[in-house]
Amino acid sequence: MEFNKENKSYFLTCDVVYQMSLEFYKQFQESRLMYKELTKGGGWNFAGHSEGENNFYLNCSQTKHRTAISAIVFQALAVEAYVNLYGAIKMGEKKYYSEIETGKKGISTAVKITMIYKQSLHKSFPVNEKVYLDLKDLFEKRNKLVHYKPIGLDDSNSTIEEFGVNLFNQVLFIYKNIDSQMTVYYRLKKLLAELDGTQKDVVAEQESLLDYRDEYLRNEILKDILR
Repeated sequence: MEFNKENKSYFLTCDVVYQMSLEFYKQFQESRLMYKELTKGGGWNFAGHSEGENNFYLNCSQTKHRTAISAIVFQALAVEAYVNLYGAIKMGEKKYYSEIETGKKGISTAVKITMIYKQSLHKSFPVNEKVYLDLKDLFEKRNKLVHYKPIGLDDSNSTIEEFGVNLFNQVLFIYKNIDSQMTVYYRLKKLLAELDGTQKDVVAEQESLLDYRDEYLRNEILKDILR
């Protein structure tokens, strides 16, 4: 039963991290909905609310911000881990790590996909696909967060509301297209499987291989017991 060139089993870190991304995304969706209900689609007037109400608003806003960042970062980690798994399986570990992962340090995950696809199937990857464009945007956002460059604001001539708006505008990029970006991992797996002409993506293949090996081991153990 052969699933990849080297017939190896891998721990599916990509799927584990993807589930973490979805958990944070769910929390983000809940806090985003609460935030919209609190602000009614507009701003927040601190002077018009009690201290408790203001604290509740701030906590909701911070939760929305934290969970959005976490969802984005873990989604990007999942995609990167999947691309490395895909490369190791399709090209073989030695070739992939020497020629692409280690041999060409600094290349983006988006470029890796095109290189793996070209070397394994000898075809050009469809870079105009929506999922590929979303992937590039996802990693651009992830890089801005991981290598964040803060810009200071002068609040001497602004109200607390104006200052809050100006400060918030610096991080608006986090929320742009976030809903579409949270499906990049799933859509990339699906697209690569379709392009490969297979019914299963490499994660599903690995799961089948592990199930097969587990069943084989159980049968061998049972044989030993019955001897």
